[in-house]
Amino acid sequence: MTWLFIKSILGNIITFIAENWRVILIVLICLYAYQQKTAHERAVQELALFKRDIAKAVAKQDAENEIKRIKAESAIKSAQLIHAQQIEAIKNEYEKSNKLSDITIRDLRSRLRQSVSDSFNLPEVDTTSIGTSEKWRDNYSAVARQYKTLIDACTITTADYNALRAWADEACLQVGCE
Repeated sequence: MTWLFIKSILGNIITFIAENWRVILIVLICLYAYQQKTAHERAVQELALFKRDIAKAVAKQDAENEIKRIKAESAIKSAQLIHAQQIEAIKNEYEKSNKLSDITIRDLRSRLRQSVSDSFNLPEVDTTSIGTSEKWRDNYSAVARQYKTLIDACTITTADYNALRAWADEACLQVGCE
């Protein structure tokens, strides 16, 4: 009985499809086209949301980069100011100790470089006890002057290094270092 019922329904369906297959095909094509159109619209909306999220992320990153840039500029300007003050103090101390006036930083660097490279050798020391006290005093004062010159040169080099290191540290904060 059930079998006959199912067979009659299937027969009616098959007959209906056989008689109206063109209409059914058009309806199926329209349903498929509507489904594709809906999927396309959903994809376009998702793409628009994705682009908007990217634009927000880019704006946020740009703002963070600008803040980092401003902080870095401030830190570098501060380091440059400190460096200039240190070099000026070294120059003033050199002028005072050597009784000079109005030398520039460039002149100071040149003088120290020349002093260290040309005449930086220790005086000959007599190993016998025959040497006079004047000769010992002269040798000691020459060594003391060379030592002071070396200290001044190293002080400037250290100040320069510290300024460059501060710049490099800020650069690392900006772009990263390995």
